[in-house]
Amino acid sequence: MRRHRSQSFADLGAVDVILIEEEDVTADEARTVLHQLALEAMDRRATSPGDPHPLSPPDEPGGGVVLARRVRRRRVVRTVVVAALLVVVAVATQVVDARQSAARHAALVAEPGVLAAVPTAPGVVWRVPGRWVGGQADTLLAVDDRGVLQGLDPATGEMTWVASGSVGGATDAGRCFAVDEGLRPDRAPVDDGPAGLVACVTDVDGGVTDVGGAGQDSARVQVVVVDSATGTTVHDVTVDGVLLTAEPVGRDLLLALGLPDGRVRVSRWDLGTGAWRWDHVAATPAQAGQVGAGVAVGRGPDVLRIGDLSLDLATGEEVDPTIARRAPLRYQEHLLPGGARASWSWYPEGRSGRGRITSTGSARTVPLAGPPLVPPLTDTSQPGTLVVLTTRGDRLRGVDLRSGQVRWSRPFWGDAAVQATAQVDGVMVLDDGATVTALDVRTGETLWEASVEPAVTRESALTDGTVVVLPVRDAGALLLEARRIVDGEVVWRAGAPPGTVALAVVDHHLLASTGDEVVGLG
Repeated sequence: MRRHRSQSFADLGAVDVILIEEEDVTADEARTVLHQLALEAMDRRATSPGDPHPLSPPDEPGGGVVLARRVRRRRVVRTVVVAALLVVVAVATQVVDARQSAARHAALVAEPGVLAAVPTAPGVVWRVPGRWVGGQADTLLAVDDRGVLQGLDPATGEMTWVASGSVGGATDAGRCFAVDEGLRPDRAPVDDGPAGLVACVTDVDGGVTDVGGAGQDSARVQVVVVDSATGTTVHDVTVDGVLLTAEPVGRDLLLALGLPDGRVRVSRWDLGTGAWRWDHVAATPAQAGQVGAGVAVGRGPDVLRIGDLSLDLATGEEVDPTIARRAPLRYQEHLLPGGARASWSWYPEGRSGRGRITSTGSARTVPLAGPPLVPPLTDTSQPGTLVVLTTRGDRLRGVDLRSGQVRWSRPFWGDAAVQATAQVDGVMVLDDGATVTALDVRTGETLWEASVEPAVTRESALTDGTVVVLPVRDAGALLLEARRIVDGEVVWRAGAPPGTVALAVVDHHLLASTGDEVVGLG
């Protein structure tokens, strides 16, 4: 009786084939080996459970011992060969992994937002008087003491162009930003519309103005759109009202103004044609008694809410208040390695929301338990895991992108406004404004932490792909401290330019702003 998956040697036909094919054993030696194996098999079967009749082996042929030793020796040889093959496979795997890691690193450092290598502390390379108002991939935007907008070469500080038209009037009392929603760290790339445009907008002073108060009839907002490569004015418009918000929607410009009578005017501007897609003026005040910064403004993926007014972003039509109250506000959308997208929207009360992962070419979606943490700078290591912060802001979780299952979960003690700023070799850098934390994406383990000066860096890490440069305070002085991403070891420390209020990277160069000067470091 033969049992399933038995360890018996009774399958002599298979043994016969293996020995003859591999070692070219003679017929006599083969018969001797078969005889020996048959004896061992009969003895095993006789003494196994269910067969109580042990058999006594017949006398062994004289050459059995010699051939048995030879077979054992050959088995040892085969074992050594298999082990050697396993070593070769392991080494080959390591080589492939190293090459893939090198390719990922090369792709990362090619990004204009990544620093050129900084193995030692940088010094001041150039200084230019003026106020930093924005930047593009390879151009720094600054306003000089005359209120003139100019483009600067981030490598040398030399002026590459001076803006034409009346853009200086908008920038002198306002701000400039790229009109491309896909350039924001919490937005997926945008395909439609003109690229490389910068909007400079007369900014609101942050105050609240009573409706009908003095000066309201003369309140005006100037919007000038320029080509960031040349400084040429593309569009210039001046509108009445107090600025509530100005931001990109795709590559359109969304503009909301508070009118003197308390109503709100909202317009969506198609910068490709220079015409308004739609222009809506509310029939009633958005919030009784106030215009300006006192009106609450919130934007979701489909709806803009200003006070009691809600508008459909695609059409400009008013949305039913009941529906609007259920519509999510404050949202983010990310394009993940491999083409999947992760999105998250908060509901108006701000304590819950909804999110999902959608894969390219698949109707299947994976729900999320909280907003995803996706860094703007990444070498795409560990692409199968998405890090998520729970809605309560008290836990971090690693989510499998395919199944949605939680791979790991750990407490989080930082601020709920934490952002992911970089990811290198499976290590994610998180910044909550006061503390930078390095997280192992594979396990959720905290590798190191460092206290930083709040609000000095912007959105993405200051990194060359090996170290991350952090603004830190020591005895009241602001310092730049470089830490290795993988283990947090301090590589160097240096003083920041006196009065530094902001640090950023433009076209691989580290820049500092003091409010009165722009400083190039290298």
